[in-house]
Amino acid sequence: VHTGEVSVSAVLLGVAIGCVVTAILHANNIRDREVDRQHRKRTLANVLPRRLADLEFQALVLAPFALIAV
Repeated sequence: VHTGEVSVSAVLLGVAIGCVVTAILHANNIRDREVDRQHRKRTLANVLPRRLADLEFQALVLAPFALIAV
């Protein structure tokens, strides 16, 4: 914002932080799958099979470390 430019490192770090936040929200959705289904809430954790929802969570947790390494 201060320089008026967008750097690759800023974007990668921003995406890394976004992945951590999304992982927290996704973990909550996985935990509440059954209740959400009873109330007909359509979250990604409900739409995906349990195994894929777990893999997505793992990817969201591990992705920040890969992005920081880049």
